[in-house]
Amino acid sequence: MTTTPTLEALERAAADLRTTIAAAENGRAPASLLRKQTDDYVAMRKAYENGQSRPSSPSATSAMFDAAGLSLGGAGEQSIKRSGDHSIREFAPLNFRESDLDQLHKGVVNRQMVTKAAITSTTAPMSAVGSYQRDEVYGFARDMVRIAGLIPAEMTESPVVFNYRSLAAASAATVVAEGGDKPESSPTWESITTTLRKIAHFSRVNDEVIADHREFLRIAGEEMIAGLIHAENGEILNGSGVAPHVQGLTTATGVVTIGSAGTDIDAIYAAVNTIRTTAFLEPDVVIMHPNDFASVGFALAKDSTGQYLLGDPMSATRPMLWGIPVVLTTRQTENTAVVANLKQSCRIYVRQPPTLEVQPGGGTAEFIANQTLIRAEERIALVVLRPTAIVLVGAV
Repeated sequence: MTTTPTLEALERAAADLRTTIAAAENGRAPASLLRKQTDDYVAMRKAYENGQSRPSSPSATSAMFDAAGLSLGGAGEQSIKRSGDHSIREFAPLNFRESDLDQLHKGVVNRQMVTKAAITSTTAPMSAVGSYQRDEVYGFARDMVRIAGLIPAEMTESPVVFNYRSLAAASAATVVAEGGDKPESSPTWESITTTLRKIAHFSRVNDEVIADHREFLRIAGEEMIAGLIHAENGEILNGSGVAPHVQGLTTATGVVTIGSAGTDIDAIYAAVNTIRTTAFLEPDVVIMHPNDFASVGFALAKDSTGQYLLGDPMSATRPMLWGIPVVLTTRQTENTAVVANLKQSCRIYVRQPPTLEVQPGGGTAEFIANQTLIRAEERIALVVLRPTAIVLVGAV
């Protein structure tokens, strides 16, 4: 004769299964044990549902189920609650459906996130567990632009780099009569010594947050790198060059500054022509603050008939001025545009590329407080070799 499980035995089996599920999710229980306990619980519950342990007296049946927080319908059958298109036998606090068990089992075996909790706070308020679903975490919104990506970069193993910048051209060449003396040209260069600078920051993250949100450490790391690039953009554009700052494009000695004569679009072309006639290069970028470009001087400029000058608003076009790509960043100073050939006029030297390091425990204070340290840093230098290839356009 088959032994019929009691309600108490079924509750104990459910509790054991919940413990095994939690242990398996953390890698402390083998999948084979989870599979066996799942199968045993399903078989036990089916036996219980088939009424093999149902008392002969309807009143005794009602009393037993009422004591367990269960609701009975007529003729000793369980009431059926509708959930969408699924019929659910309500077994509080044993609210395991076979589909839920199968989902939990597959999630643990395959190390996947499970989006359905085995027990809800409604059915078991004294032993509630949170949902396995995690809220999405987003980093702080920032510019997508990296100015360093517009400039050639070279790796270096030295903390200091040396370059030569031309000051005067070899310009004495001319026609010479037979037997005549040749003129002497005197090109000159100057030596440039540039020290690499460090850009860095760190943060503390509570270990509980890392443990409770499996993607949080990755997201925190991405945010730290994004913050580093944000500072890098500011330094490359506007750094003073005075320690500990990086030399910036707009503050380098010898860059050209022009006013906004005529329209703003006219001023950009004047800068283009300045580069062509002084640096003898073709500009490859225009850098502007988004607010400056989104003005009647540029993107919103119209002709006398109301037509936009820079293109059809219905077209998905990238910002361009005189055939030159426009890069928009909030790190550029408002009311000033940069027109430049960065590929031939500048170099970035990299001693340490953007690096992310994670140190659980950190120092004594962090170890006591259960905190993990995250550090992001880089060491770079910007050298402007042909400053006349960079023109600042004011009052745009």
